[in-house]
Amino acid sequence: DFGCGAGRVTRWLRAAFPGAQIHGCDVRAQDLEFVRKRFAATTWVSGTDVDALSAPASYDVIWVGSVFTHLSAQSSVLLFEKLMTWLTPGGILVFSVHGRFVLHRANAGNNIYGVGHRWLNVVQGYQTVGFGYGDYASEFGFGPGYGISLSKSGWWLDLIESRAGTRLSCLTERAWDNHHDVIAVQATGCLLYTSPSPRD
Repeated sequence: DFGCGAGRVTRWLRAAFPGAQIHGCDVRAQDLEFVRKRFAATTWVSGTDVDALSAPASYDVIWVGSVFTHLSAQSSVLLFEKLMTWLTPGGILVFSVHGRFVLHRANAGNNIYGVGHRWLNVVQGYQTVGFGYGDYASEFGFGPGYGISLSKSGWWLDLIESRAGTRLSCLTERAWDNHHDVIAVQATGCLLYTSPSPRD
């Protein structure tokens, strides 16, 4: 459970797979202590420097809930690539993103997700290149590089299709809490498709 917080999903993983070895990581040590004790999980402190991230094991499943939703396109690509290297052959990366429902929700005036006037830049990026991002407003106390992202399914499909050894397993809009889109990608360890030879 990458970005497990205080275990809002870890608890469901433990209930569904009582005999599994479960790891949880986040940046807050106090949350990890709770997760370790309450859900019998191995925990480790992650960080905000994607290049420096190192996992203590390989995983059959990695769940990433509401992490990519806070990262820029560049950081998202780096994290996606990093997490895919942590999977066992045949392992699955499952993650949530903000898709078009979030755009419609914001346009309806229900929420602009704490980025204030930067929301216009988020929408512009979404409409022009398929991925928009804006830092949180300063009063939230977060530094640069942590905010809200909005991405089209096609942006993620292009990323997945450009990486060898990946297989798109699922892409479902509003699959998590009727809010976040959820994408699942399998590490195949081989090229899925090859171009036919001229003789074929």
